[in-house]
Amino acid sequence: MRNMAASKQRPSLRVSCTNEGCSDKLTCRHLCPATTGSDRKHWNESCVCCSKEVSDVDAIGTSCTIPRALAWLQHHYDQAVRNAISGALFDDLNKDEIEAYEHLDEKTLDRIYANVYEWLIAEGEIQVDGIIRRVSDLLFEADRPALNDAQRAWLGRLCATPLRLYKVVNVACGRRMTLRDALNASSHLITLHDTQAVVPGTVIGLRIKYENGSSDLVGTAYRFSQEHAGYLLDWISDVVELDTQPPSVEKLSFMIRRAWIAQFLKAHD
Repeated sequence: MRNMAASKQRPSLRVSCTNEGCSDKLTCRHLCPATTGSDRKHWNESCVCCSKEVSDVDAIGTSCTIPRALAWLQHHYDQAVRNAISGALFDDLNKDEIEAYEHLDEKTLDRIYANVYEWLIAEGEIQVDGIIRRVSDLLFEADRPALNDAQRAWLGRLCATPLRLYKVVNVACGRRMTLRDALNASSHLITLHDTQAVVPGTVIGLRIKYENGSSDLVGTAYRFSQEHAGYLLDWISDVVELDTQPPSVEKLSFMIRRAWIAQFLKAHD
């Protein structure tokens, strides 16, 4: 994981959709909340959260925020978005890891793509007219996707909340969990009313928003097995030793995301 070499060939994005009328939309891999079963991994042309036009955005829940933002991005900056996602998935992977990726099952791929899409919205950058632009800035400009106030507020929280690494200290009755910064043993304990199906000792990457005296989870989680948590913590320690300082917010996010994807590929060695 620490010696990932850049690959010479990148597999194409697996985004083909079998729905009639869907022209290989990027967001086919995002799970449409309005569909179920085998159709759940497909873009849904008739769904208000997937369509580009909707008459009543206030009727849409916040769960539709990312698919609607992705639809808008794909409509305006299709190739740039594809390039950013391809880089997030495949940059620094070696040949064996890329081969392992090609053999992942659909459920695992859906998990990976959901997290990559969220990263793109929260932290990603794309090239627009020769200029590198932050995706979140584009989403808040005048020509922006149709989102209601709740969705826009949630999007703002997501983009403002960095991805950090935590260790689960305690899980209470399956209703809440107590966490501590995994890189700072003397940090204050954090309580979340969300267990993420974890046990004490689990290392997990999360975006936690501190607001009005409470801590709230924003977005998806990056849960690690004990083995791969050890790999990640060793990698971070090596970086701290080399740079003589903790990794930046951006670098830590990259390390968490890369290590999280690598654990799926390691299982296929």
